[in-house]
Amino acid sequence: MPGKKTLRWICVLALGALLSACAAGGPVTRPAVDNPKELVAAFEGEVAGARNRQVQILAPGWFEKADQALADARRGLEAQAAVSKIADAVARGREHLGKAEEMAAVSRTALADLLPSRETARKAGAARLAAYEDTEADFLRLTRAIEQNNLGYAIKNKERVKAAYHDLEIAAIKGDALGEARELLSQLDAMAARKHAPQTTALAFEKYDQADRFISQNPYASEKMNLMARD
Repeated sequence: MPGKKTLRWICVLALGALLSACAAGGPVTRPAVDNPKELVAAFEGEVAGARNRQVQILAPGWFEKADQALADARRGLEAQAAVSKIADAVARGREHLGKAEEMAAVSRTALADLLPSRETARKAGAARLAAYEDTEADFLRLTRAIEQNNLGYAIKNKERVKAAYHDLEIAAIKGDALGEARELLSQLDAMAARKHAPQTTALAFEKYDQADRFISQNPYASEKMNLMARD
C-alpha cells in the first residue's frame, strides 16, 4: 500500500494534470456592463486580492496574463474605448486570474514545506541581501515549472531553494546582531590594530567568531546573541 507521502504526490500530480487540461477552457464570457469604470475597479480589487494571497509568485505566468489584461482594460478606459472592448479585457483577465488561483493551489501543496522558509527569511530582512534576488528567481522557476505541469522539477529542486532561504535568514539575523561589531572590527583592521594591540584585537575577533557560530546554531536566541554582540 502506498504511504501517505506517496498518495499526497499522486493527488498533486493528478490535480496538476486536471488543471492543465482545464486550461484550454471554453470561450471567454463577456460580463454584462452598465458602468465600465466600476467593472475595471472591481477587477482591480480581484487582482489586488490575489496578490495579497501571493498568487503572483505561486502562479506567476497566469498572474502576469491577468495583470496584462487589467492594464489593457485600464488603457481602454482612459482612451474611452468601446465598452465591449473594455469588457472583453476584463473577461479575459478574470479567466487568467481564475487559472492562476487554481495553479497557486497546486503550488501551495507541492511547496508546502518551502513556503514557511521563504516567509521567515523575508521577516528576518533577507530581501535586503544581494543573494536574495537569485534565490527568489530560483523559487519562481519552481512555480513556473508547476504551471507547466513539470512537478518533477519542483520536487527535485525545492529542498535546495529551501536551504538557500534558510541561509539568507541566518545571514540577515547575523547582519542585525553583528553588523555594528563587524564594522568595528573592520576599523581595527584598517588601523593595523593587530600590530599595535595584538592581544586585545585577537580577543575581539575571537568574541566575534564565537557570536557568529552561536547564531548559526541558535538563530532564534535573540536575547543571548544580543548579549554576545555587545560583549
